Amino acid sequence: MLNRALGFFGYDVIEATNGREALTLFNQVHPDIVVSDIYMPVMNGIHLLRAIRKAQENAKVVLMTGYGHFAQLAADENSRPDGYFEKPVYIPQLVATMEELLD
Repeated sequence: MLNRALGFFGYDVIEATNGREALTLFNQVHPDIVVSDIYMPVMNGIHLLRAIRKAQENAKVVLMTGYGHFAQLAADENSRPDGYFEKPVYIPQLVATMEELLD
């Protein structure tokens, strides 16, 4: 659903089924921004964020979750995303955040 919504706003979206696949795609494609759930199979979003930042320090990463863990993320400098959303995500707000990060 998020793929279709972002496509509607003109974004080219590449989907991954888990965190490890997302990291592989990140290293192959080098997208302008990564939007990821925190809870995923194989590699969670926090580990993905850390691996992406290790590969590319200035990568833009937005995390989302159905659980309120922002305090944990904010406390760990290595796990601090560029944006954070609790589900359900309000798509216009996500798009506005993405546009701000990409400017």
